[in-house]
Order: sequence, then C-alpha cells, then structure tokens
Amino acid sequence: MRGSRYNMGCSSHDTNDFEMKLKIIELQMDQRILNLEKQVSALTKVNQVLTDRVEKCDIRHQRDIDLHHGQTKLYPRQVGGTRIAFYAYMAKDESSPGRHHTFIFHNVTTNVGNAYNKHTGILTATSAGFLVFSVVVYPVGGSHIPVEVVKNSDVIGSTTTYTNGHYSLATTTIIVQLSVGDACYIRTSSSVTPSGSIFSRQEAKTSFTGWLLF
Repeated sequence: MRGSRYNMGCSSHDTNDFEMKLKIIELQMDQRILNLEKQVSALTKVNQVLTDRVEKCDIRHQRDIDLHHGQTKLYPRQVGGTRIAFYAYMAKDESSPGRHHTFIFHNVTTNVGNAYNKHTGILTATSAGFLVFSVVVYPVGGSHIPVEVVKNSDVIGSTTTYTNGHYSLATTTIIVQLSVGDACYIRTSSSVTPSGSIFSRQEAKTSFTGWLLF
C-alpha cells in the first residue's frame, strides 16, 4: 500500500512537471511564430516590390535576337509560372531515426502548386526561382538529432538538437535558387549518428515549410 501511494505521488508530480514543460514549449512556439510572421511580412513586401518591377518589364517586353534564320523576333518576357507554397508537419513522433534518414511530413495543410509530396517528404520545384525553406524539429528530452536541408544531393543547410534533458527545438531558415525539377528535402546527417527520437504532437509539431519568393 505504501508503495502504491508513493507511486501515485510520483505520477502526480511528473504530470505537473510535464504540464509546466508544455507551457514553456507553448511560450517558445508563440515567440517563434511571432518572429516568423515578422519575417514573412518583410519578405512579402520585398516580393511585391520585385513583382512590380517584373510586371513593368513584361509590359515593355524584352527583345531577343534569333539569328538562326537571320530574323529578328520579339518574344514576350516569361513571368509568373507555377506558384509554390506549402506547410507540412509530422503526424506523430519519429522513434530512433538513423543516419541519412529522410523526414516524412505526412500532414499537409497548405500545398499550393502541389510541389510537396507527403509520401516521400520531397519538394520538387515546379517553377524556377528563389525559394524560402524553414524547418522546425522538436526532440524528445535528451535527444541529439543532427538535421540537414538537401537540394538534390547537396547539403545546403543544417541545424541540430541537443536538449541535455530539457525541452528545446532546432530550426533553420534558408533561401535557395532552384531550377524546375530540383528536389529538396530534410534528413538526418549522413556523417553524425542521431540519438533519441523526434517529438511531434498537437502541442508542438516538427514541421517543414516553404514558399516561392520570386
């Protein structure tokens, strides 16, 4: 009986401690979301300015010289293309991922242009231009998860989690130039072995997002 009461007391204490940690995570997420909203707002303004410039060039057209038959031709400037914007997150925790492990973000809430594949975890560029990518990874307490952002076979960004027993997160945001058909995805490091697991639940989601800047 004494042992049972002691276990119940530990369970209650652990629950309170877990709830406090969740509140800390919520505060961290709120701050992260606020910072991302500011970045998106700033990038949206830059994007609008650049779009206006491109549209003015489109109105004037751009003269291209075609010397194949000794003729001069006028081609309209190619602008626009398929728009890309997506947000996806892991549907559940990922237990003990190994090296060179591609992350699959099954739950997709936004996928303009259908460039992101929720079955493979890969974004395939359907339009050429500069894309912004952002990844947020939550580790289970004490986990060390080295993360890489990959374009085709090249590592173009990286971050890592190391919580030392405390709840934390790893995140990185990059801008990369892509051509049509280029593939981008998130994976664990190919040289450093991860330890532990990835956390992704209702209160904190491990996620991958991106959008075409211009």
